Amino acid sequence: DTDDVRFTLSHVRYKQGRFEESLDLIALCITSEAPSLEVRRSYLAAALTWATEDPEAAHHDQILPKQRAALVNAIRLFEPLESALAGIQVDGASEEVSGNACVALLLVGERSRARALAAVALDRHPTLESALRIRVDELASTRNIAGLRKLTDGRYEELPATTLAALAEVAANEGDL
Repeated sequence: DTDDVRFTLSHVRYKQGRFEESLDLIALCITSEAPSLEVRRSYLAAALTWATEDPEAAHHDQILPKQRAALVNAIRLFEPLESALAGIQVDGASEEVSGNACVALLLVGERSRARALAAVALDRHPTLESALRIRVDELASTRNIAGLRKLTDGRYEELPATTLAALAEVAANEGDL
């Protein structure tokens, strides 16, 4: 048993939909003082996938305590989160980890931190779906129509469908955007 074997096997378990087992195997790879970005990234993705396996339950804050603990641990692996995300040089990896971290923070009840992280993530990744959704929800909850316009005007063709749907819902409730 080596970390390389465990890590590879964790990906196999992930692909099989056995997320808890995948997570347990990745956790065994985190024993070093400084786990690699790839190990931390995979742990976060596996924890998030497991926690959202039932999206309806996740949406209503009904995830299992072990799933919540895995999300908290995944976030902890990137602490200090904000500077760790800024230090990821590859845009694709930065986008993935930023989006996953935003959602993980929401699922563990750290809404204000998720909102702050989403705002920062949008500076680097202006079409990041999860960050856009969090930002649109935040602006809509405060009825900040001017902020919504600033965020989205002139960008409708590049925005993800979920963001457009959220904007349509806000427009139906608040009037023309």
